[in-house]
Amino acid sequence: MKIKILPFDVLLILAILLISFFLIKNSGNKNNGRVFVQADGKKFEYSLQNNGVFTVQGEIGITSFEISDNKVRIIDSPCPNKTCIACGWSNSVVCLPNKVFVQIENSAKHNDKVQFDAVSN
Repeated sequence: MKIKILPFDVLLILAILLISFFLIKNSGNKNNGRVFVQADGKKFEYSLQNNGVFTVQGEIGITSFEISDNKVRIIDSPCPNKTCIACGWSNSVVCLPNKVFVQIENSAKHNDKVQFDAVSN
């Protein structure tokens, strides 16, 4: 059995590769994303491009969170059950006993409307 590749087949494959490359390149584009943290009555703001480990003072102690690759997670907290740590990488994480709230907000806008992801549509 011999497979014959037609010019249209090559064009179709190139089009699929080009579209795939474009979608992958723009899928994680959150250049203006911010991380908002509320702890102990104070509000803090970090850039999503500012990768690293940060700490905030909560009601019962210090909570550490990490920003990496446009994601955020709590990595240490003085709370007894550690549910906030078990949540892992997320758009919003809450440590209720320590009263620490961490949330990502992407400020990419199109025609003055916030762009939603596939989950929120």
